[in-house]
Amino acid sequence: MPPDYGVIVIENYQPGEERPTFFESFGDKSYYRGPSFDEVLEELGTYYLYYWDPYKIGGDYVAIIGYEEIFSVADILRALKYTPMIRQNKELHVECK
Repeated sequence: MPPDYGVIVIENYQPGEERPTFFESFGDKSYYRGPSFDEVLEELGTYYLYYWDPYKIGGDYVAIIGYEEIFSVADILRALKYTPMIRQNKELHVECK
């Protein structure tokens, strides 16, 4: 990327590097804690997040954006369907393109 594109790259953990985990009580599962970015972006505009696997390890991930969880009625209804699947290790897989 050219330097004037305003891209901010947050490096991932390297293979073999110890990774911290966190427990998510709703799904009753532990996940690796990934790198984080915690900055105030002052410039108004559209921002894009891209996730990639530079080491080509593959696998599932969870992306967390923001600090507060807010659930709509639709979210609660989806949770009633999907939480039992998550607890049975039937994660919500989406094909990457």
